[in-house]
Amino acid sequence: MLASLEDESRIFTERVYATGTVPTNTEKRALDAWISLYKQHNLWQKVIAYYPFIGSSIASFSLNIKSTDFTLIPYNIDPLMCTTTGFKPNGINSFWDTQLVPLNHMQDNNGSIAVYARSFAPHGIEIGAASDGSAKRTLICVNQGGSVCGAVQTTLSPLGDIYAPFTEKRFISTSRVTNSELNLYGDGAKLGTSILAPSTLPTIPIYIGAVNNSHPDYFSSNELCSAFIGYGFTEAEEKRRYEIEKIVQNMLGRAV
Repeated sequence: MLASLEDESRIFTERVYATGTVPTNTEKRALDAWISLYKQHNLWQKVIAYYPFIGSSIASFSLNIKSTDFTLIPYNIDPLMCTTTGFKPNGINSFWDTQLVPLNHMQDNNGSIAVYARSFAPHGIEIGAASDGSAKRTLICVNQGGSVCGAVQTTLSPLGDIYAPFTEKRFISTSRVTNSELNLYGDGAKLGTSILAPSTLPTIPIYIGAVNNSHPDYFSSNELCSAFIGYGFTEAEEKRRYEIEKIVQNMLGRAV
């Protein structure tokens, strides 16, 4: 039994046990560190959903650390895709449905999505929702065109494509904190900015491992260590949360 766990960490650990999965002490310490550091730096209130992908089972990987809301629904996910180093989709038909609809739970001028990746396979890293063609999107598509040295294309709620080099960037995030500025970050450093204002948010749930185009599309085969959905981060906060993510992934032996 570990002493002095944050209440949220203890509750989440109990939820992991309830799935029939036994988390390791290393996983418990890492989760507690993530929560403690987010609280310490006043970032906890910005979290809507954070999926740490621990426990090496489909049931434990589906859990949101922030609350019991937005538990992931697996589609074509095999237990072998859930490992000690993260979630590795097959790039063909596997993905998670977050049940989180941006229109209902996010804001046009205040939002963020992020992933920590261990690999960059040619098909890319996908997380997001899209509807009405290109008019309404909340997504991160890394290298979706299929070239190994492609670009990051990201649109958050919903206008403003940003293309920027992503090679060797592990923590990829987008943040909108004003109505007219969307920023793309890689490993805590700003890679690009769009000054287009958003319009209506998507009315369909965000997927992880694919983009929701009213049906799953752009399937990914990249291994993900975590996924985040929440409110917008300033540039200084982005640097801070990258450092936090790096600390936690190092604790878990996943950082690359």
